[in-house]
Amino acid sequence: MLSFVLLLSQTFFVVRHAERTGDPDPPLNEQGRARAEALAHTLRDARVTHFFASDTLRAQGTAELAAKAAGRRVEVYKQTALYELVARVRAAMSKGEAALIVGHRETVPRIVKALGGREIAPLGSGEHDRLIVVGPGSATIELRYGAKSGE
Repeated sequence: MLSFVLLLSQTFFVVRHAERTGDPDPPLNEQGRARAEALAHTLRDARVTHFFASDTLRAQGTAELAAKAAGRRVEVYKQTALYELVARVRAAMSKGEAALIVGHRETVPRIVKALGGREIAPLGSGEHDRLIVVGPGSATIELRYGAKSGE
């Protein structure tokens, strides 16, 4: 199914960073590393060609394994520059390509909307398992991946 969607148009996979430890710019914790592995596994056949993560260690760590599995690198964007991110994503992609974009609790709904997806419910403070797929038109599918997140 995902392969069929990818042939028609650009497809965007948008997630919040995986679980982390500490502040102010913490890396992923053990649970977060397991979630990043689950994300890489989930996307392995989706033909993702572009990987974007905010300028935080936790976001980059979330995207890293999926990008590595695809033989690509993670492009870093400034977390406060969402419209700049969307312009970069659109400029980098051709028809039929897919991108993974890793954001934050506050930014994921705005990224989805800016990419042409429908409005989604806000993410909970402990919610790290939502995977939003924005496809042709305003088609927006919400999935869960990895172990269940705690609220």
